[in-house]
Amino acid sequence: MLLLPGGVMNPDTLRMNPSAVAFVKAFVGEQKPVAVICHGPWTLVEADVVRGRGIASWPSLRTDLRNAGAELGGRAGGGGPGERLQPNAGRHPRLRGDLRATTKRRKIGQPSPPGKGTP
Repeated sequence: MLLLPGGVMNPDTLRMNPSAVAFVKAFVGEQKPVAVICHGPWTLVEADVVRGRGIASWPSLRTDLRNAGAELGGRAGGGGPGERLQPNAGRHPRLRGDLRATTKRRKIGQPSPPGKGTP
């Protein structure tokens, strides 16, 4: 799963990085799941992967998503369990639990303990 960060500066920085945008486009193109928080959909818009997809969003991003061809939904988690783009991941009950469990096991950016692998 790819987790696109929220805030304003994180997604704005990512969408201005051609390598990051290409990575996101390829990841989505391979049908892998993507969790998106807050303003993270900006990176999806830049990667041109929201056209025709159901997606929920932070209110100020709705025009950007609509202009990019997304089908706006009003609830966290986008188009439902089968949807590969999971916006507002912090509000989605299953993803919220997964994110909490992962961050409790290991701080992001720190190596895994020897012999433990990646959680």
